[in-house]
Amino acid sequence: MSKFSVALVESEPAHAMLITYHIEKMGANVQLFESGKHFIDIYKNLHTDIFMISDQLDDLSIHEALNELESLPETKRIIIMTTNHLKPYQSDKHQISYIHKPFSLREFRDSVEPLLLEIHYV
Repeated sequence: MSKFSVALVESEPAHAMLITYHIEKMGANVQLFESGKHFIDIYKNLHTDIFMISDQLDDLSIHEALNELESLPETKRIIIMTTNHLKPYQSDKHQISYIHKPFSLREFRDSVEPLLLEIHYV
């Protein structure tokens, strides 16, 4: 069985390390982008199942990231990691989910694992 993949866009190193560790424990390959601009430079060439994007990147707003992702030809799952308890970002094309910071590891697993399992078994 092939592993599924997650593109993680998170500029805070401690968060990135913790999230990467737990996603890998769930059986996914993680490609980490610590820079939003670096992610934007290559996202069209990524073969990934889920995009996980922080809304607090140092060099890219979540609006810019989502606008770029709208240009992808196929539908993608996008998880926005946010401190905003509203859900202001919508897409007619992509499936957007939210996980609210700060989150416990239990909340993280409960939010992310069903999406990863769905992709893995579809």
